[in-house]
Amino acid sequence: MAGYPLAPQSSEENGILTFTYARRTDAAARGLTYAAEFSETLEAPSWSTTLPAGASSSAVPFDPAVPGYEQVSVSIPTGSPDKNFVRVSVTLNE
Repeated sequence: MAGYPLAPQSSEENGILTFTYARRTDAAARGLTYAAEFSETLEAPSWSTTLPAGASSSAVPFDPAVPGYEQVSVSIPTGSPDKNFVRVSVTLNE
């Protein structure tokens, strides 16, 4: 992963958009909830945590290791719909 490994990254290759972000491995103990959110528009009520059709998500350790974090990747086929937006939401549960 180029650049700062904890910053969200995106790339597109062979018709697949990959969105990658860092998640704390002790998120639950800290009261943090991470969620990838998706939308076909940027309007507030349109964001959903449901993966788009054909999309997948996985979490793996960073390589090289980044202590206390894991790398989450969301892969989304491009082309249908014409526009897809993705963001990561981090919530502190108090």
